[in-house]
Amino acid sequence: MKKFTEKLFLRHNEVKKIREFLSSKEKILHISGNPGTGKTFTVKATLKNRKYKILNFFRDNITKNIKSSKNKLLVIDEFDKYYQTHKDECINCINSHQNKIITISNDLTISSNILYFKPYTTEEMIFILENKLKELNIKISEDILKYISKDIEYAGDIRKSFNYIQTLVKNNKNITFIDIIKNNQKEETNENLHYKIIKKIINDENIEENNYYSEYYIRCKEYKIIQHTKNDFYSIVEIITNGY
Repeated sequence: MKKFTEKLFLRHNEVKKIREFLSSKEKILHISGNPGTGKTFTVKATLKNRKYKILNFFRDNITKNIKSSKNKLLVIDEFDKYYQTHKDECINCINSHQNKIITISNDLTISSNILYFKPYTTEEMIFILENKLKELNIKISEDILKYISKDIEYAGDIRKSFNYIQTLVKNNKNITFIDIIKNNQKEETNENLHYKIIKKIINDENIEENNYYSEYYIRCKEYKIIQHTKNDFYSIVEIITNGY
């Protein structure tokens, strides 16, 4: 099935703030907000015609890359994980870097120069989803759109809304409440399976912590279920580890 196209909606103020930073003498801009609020996509869209290097804590050696980078602009995704696990190293490395840096985090407790992405409201999610659905010629009633958006509003996570609708319309372009109920029942079963898979990986002494997600990815493929994002995965890891 055709996927939603990537188009930026309703982040005009955030784009303006990023552009102001780029033309200012400020060295660092911290961006923070819940998952699925368009942080990374907004940054990439704003920097479309600029040369920059993007790093990700889960994929790259951040310290090594910052020290060796000659790029005039660096973007560091999942920065909060880097800051939380290597705080002193992180601060020293960032402060010693000569060029501009944009960091992207879900939860960052740094007081300096933070651009916060507010969660999307129900009305905003409905507006975005309606425009996306038109592209795919998918029919969903306003009541169902409100139901989906309201259900996910607590986090303002538009990405979850996209994924949810993509799952619903996989074999059907006219969605009903019965489809939603069936899908929710399936998701509940899958969530229990995700939890069991992750718990088993954590308890396996032969699997190193930095290989948790890759192992989880492999097992999801084996079970033919869609894997969680790294953010959601590590949130579940934290819940299991701390016994919440």
